[in-house]
Amino acid sequence: MIEDRLEAWDEQDVPALVSVRRLGDDLFQGRYNQVNVNRVLFGGQVLGQSLSAAAATVTDRPLHSMHGYFLRPGQVDRPVTYAVERTRDGRSFSTRRVTGLQGDSVIFHLECSFHQPEAGWDHQVAMADVPPPDGLAEMPLVIDRDRSELERRLRTRGPTSGMMEARPVLPDPPLKQPGQNRRQLWVRVPSAAGHDDPALHLQILAWLSDHTIGISSIVEHVGPDPQRRLFGASIDHAMWFHRPVRTDEWLLYDTDSPSAVGGIGLSRGLIHDRAGRLVATVAQETLQRWLVD
Repeated sequence: MIEDRLEAWDEQDVPALVSVRRLGDDLFQGRYNQVNVNRVLFGGQVLGQSLSAAAATVTDRPLHSMHGYFLRPGQVDRPVTYAVERTRDGRSFSTRRVTGLQGDSVIFHLECSFHQPEAGWDHQVAMADVPPPDGLAEMPLVIDRDRSELERRLRTRGPTSGMMEARPVLPDPPLKQPGQNRRQLWVRVPSAAGHDDPALHLQILAWLSDHTIGISSIVEHVGPDPQRRLFGASIDHAMWFHRPVRTDEWLLYDTDSPSAVGGIGLSRGLIHDRAGRLVATVAQETLQRWLVD
């Protein structure tokens, strides 16, 4: 019998948040929960924990890609249990399927792949020419310029100083940038300092990647209508991990949205380190609905 036992999280230690405890050979459970503004689990937590469970079943092969589907909202008062299926271990690749459950309910599915390092071609898209993070305003200061609008319209949890530092390249709140769906943030996770496990930093990067990306497909459509509230929820999330990364160091998260139609918005993102190396590519679909009081 699986025990539904949560530990108290300090809302700052992200490496602890994405960690899991082993219940069996291929069965794991999250230790902590992160609550979203709409009182369900934050999707980035589930991404990070599921990758932690998958990585615990693979030896000496770094993660290179993941595709996750959010099937049901996660309950905040119960831990998520992760069942790992060892789909394949080949000569160069290992594939894992992870199912996230709360009780008998499946809330999340993940497919991920690990690749034995090998020699090959090397190229990348260049990092955008943006100001460095030094001197840019912290996200809380930007949000404070129009906090009520952000909280009412976007219905999402923004980065907090305890978990993640974020410095937007543009100084205005997103909803004050009409026609602009490209968003560029310098981000880092202070609690990742002192951790040297490359796999852990990829799990933290997955957690980080779920912050703010969906806003790119929303901002150019949200107008100043106080009678309407916006609901948004992640549907699926994909990542490709290109190069090793340190999440305690500044990273540029450059996102935009190529399409929004039929209540579903697609956002994509490039993550570069401060040296200009492309470390990951992200894509996410978000459900977008107007709510009527």
